[in-house]
Amino acid sequence: MLRLLLIFLLRCMPVLVAGAAQAQNFAWDVQGLPTSSLGRYVQVLREYGAPWSAEQAMARFAQLNPPPLRDEVLSFGIGAAPVWVLLPLHNANQGSLRMHLLLGTTWMDSADAYVVKGGKVRSRWHLGDEVPYAYGVVPGFGFEWELELPPQRSDLLVRVQSLDPLVLPVQLLDAVALASQRDQVQYGYELLFGALFALVLYNLTLFAVARHPLHLLYALYVGSMLLLCIAYTGKGLASWWPDSPGFQRYAILCAMVLFNVLGLNFATHFLHLPRHWPQVARLVRGGAWLVLGAMVLWAVLDQHALAVWWAFSVFLAATASLFGFGAWAAWTRQPSGRLFFAAVAVSMAGATLAWLAVTGTVGFSMASLHAMEVGFLVDAALLAIALGQRIIAEKKMAAPV
Repeated sequence: MLRLLLIFLLRCMPVLVAGAAQAQNFAWDVQGLPTSSLGRYVQVLREYGAPWSAEQAMARFAQLNPPPLRDEVLSFGIGAAPVWVLLPLHNANQGSLRMHLLLGTTWMDSADAYVVKGGKVRSRWHLGDEVPYAYGVVPGFGFEWELELPPQRSDLLVRVQSLDPLVLPVQLLDAVALASQRDQVQYGYELLFGALFALVLYNLTLFAVARHPLHLLYALYVGSMLLLCIAYTGKGLASWWPDSPGFQRYAILCAMVLFNVLGLNFATHFLHLPRHWPQVARLVRGGAWLVLGAMVLWAVLDQHALAVWWAFSVFLAATASLFGFGAWAAWTRQPSGRLFFAAVAVSMAGATLAWLAVTGTVGFSMASLHAMEVGFLVDAALLAIALGQRIIAEKKMAAPV
């Protein structure tokens, strides 16, 4: 029996070896790839220990031959180890083919991309938000390289490293597809930025005329929402601080903390918590200074990893607190309490989905981020209506009978 098994294995060995060699020599037709993210087409290895060279990474891919992953967009969570991505390509044209690699997110720290042919590196690019002058950043997407792929077989090799949530969309597009996707996303963000800015300007004008403090607190809250959107979409990196990678390192994290603190501050005054829950109001006020002070401290000391965990922890605590305040306001029938709760619930749903996606808890898609942005816009609109109702109710109560 053992002899028959050995004979069978010896006869099957050439087939198995040929199959393995064929699998390693397989390459995707460049012009047949979809325009969506290529997470299901790439191979991935995590780098532990000393950094690898491109040649070492190629050797490890050849040795281990890892299977492609199931997710369209790769997501590895906060503080992940560096990741190597391999995309084997075949260019059927007689000459070189120009394509555009769209990679990562605008908060990705650093990335190195290589075009490898015959085991030798033909070209290399180094990008990321740690690189001065925001080279290659595409607001709303990530970073873009123009590649020149040689005829026949070549390999696209990428190394990505980030202390921030490591989310890795990988797209390979021609110039027409890139321009089309870029225009669609930019139009959407211009609409979002314009709507939020209009709400801020309108309430600042009302505050200047009526001097009601809630108008100012609302404008500050929505203004911080706008600042957060500008920071994480890469608009700020591309247009406002392109030559300040040190500032970019903490811009999104500080904007997250400021947004949550100002949201709690607005809720505290809108719901009159000092009157109903004075101890909770004092806790929120004191906690706000503690949260902001700690964030500034991490930034001054350049403690990037601590700042990342702090910002996301503050997000969770603030989201839970706002939801609790809104539920209490709706349950006790506070003026405009149900509308406030609806605004908080919509915002929390979108923001929580985005948080779960960027931290790798659930599969990431650009729809996750867009859900948060829709939540922001609905939240701002509903709170504006609730604010108007609240001020009208206060005026009626204060009017003489």
